[in-house]
Amino acid sequence: MIRTLGFASIVICVAAAAGCLFDEDTAPIDYLRIDGAIIVQALDIDPSLPEIEQRLTPPWLTLYGDGTLIRAEPDGNGGHRITRARVPEADVRELVEDLADEGFLDFYVFEEPGWDGPEDATVTYLYLNTKQGTNSVRALGLDRPPGEGASDEHERLAEIYQRLRVTTGADARPYTSDRVALFVQVADPADVGDDYYAWRIPEIDLAEVAGETGAGSAILSATQTKLLAPGAGWRPFVQDETVFLVGFRPALPFEERFPEFDFPAPP
Repeated sequence: MIRTLGFASIVICVAAAAGCLFDEDTAPIDYLRIDGAIIVQALDIDPSLPEIEQRLTPPWLTLYGDGTLIRAEPDGNGGHRITRARVPEADVRELVEDLADEGFLDFYVFEEPGWDGPEDATVTYLYLNTKQGTNSVRALGLDRPPGEGASDEHERLAEIYQRLRVTTGADARPYTSDRVALFVQVADPADVGDDYYAWRIPEIDLAEVAGETGAGSAILSATQTKLLAPGAGWRPFVQDETVFLVGFRPALPFEERFPEFDFPAPP
């Protein structure tokens, strides 16, 4: 397994520099109890999907420091059914402690699981943020029972995955948002042909959103994207003679603070 670098690594370095890391032998695992803190997150990606669809896929679980739980499950029509619920503080603490006890904060760089996994194995990203440290990992096939020869780390990650799958909250209700998550990727015109639309929101510069890497995202207000179709999806657009793949879906709470994961997911 390969540790995902970026946001999580920066958090660890900043915490260490500030003297915020605690000795696990003397301090219990703890977390930030504020609404903007992402404590636990889990995201499944089908590596066979186009990169723009991978980027559009919302995490299926995001747990915040104030106990807010956002879950996103496939709706059977190509989209996702997103719900919002509440998890009591005691249950959040128990979950965080369970993940830490499984050694999640100690998972760094591993080899991929030593088992003959299926070629279509789901790529899973898992993230845990505590006062003692922050970590994110990438693993293959956690949604399936570990095969013969799976490493100890893989089996422990599979247990964490299943623990998160059964994590629910109270008072679950449909989630709605007045913001839109926009995902932009520079396209090869040869792949798109003439099947694209003119971009009609001039105040949104697609090249600026795509950035130097050619793929990026932005969180916008619903009024900024009023010309887009409601819901979620993606399609090719042209702006200033450049063709882009543009995807959009409802933005999740504090999505601009989400950890950075690698895209496209490795096949």
